[in-house]
Amino acid sequence: MGREKPEYLERQGLFGVIFRAPFAVAIPASLLVIEHVPTKYPCKQCQDGVAIAPLPNRPIAKGKPGPGLLAKTVVAKYADHHPLHRQQKIYQREGLDVPKSTLCDWIAASAQLLKPISLEIKR
Repeated sequence: MGREKPEYLERQGLFGVIFRAPFAVAIPASLLVIEHVPTKYPCKQCQDGVAIAPLPNRPIAKGKPGPGLLAKTVVAKYADHHPLHRQQKIYQREGLDVPKSTLCDWIAASAQLLKPISLEIKR
């Protein structure tokens, strides 16, 4: 995994460089809110209507969590063994106030979404 010598070092007459990997830096977890803003266009066919671009599908109908947040919650519960009350506190520290009952609903909805995959694995 060698890296090439930067051009500015060649101009300075250096013949070799030792690259060392930096220490890993822990970046605190953060939540990102992605807003989907559908654009409106006048309808060219009927001249009096408005056409609106469709919004992307959500994992949970009329739900707020995106697929990444659902995946994070499920992985934290089952792979990392973080109970939902602990996740609730973690989310509160990150600025997201989610009741434990909502987290339970997210887990149940995720289980329903993953059921077809589970059935295929069993088959």
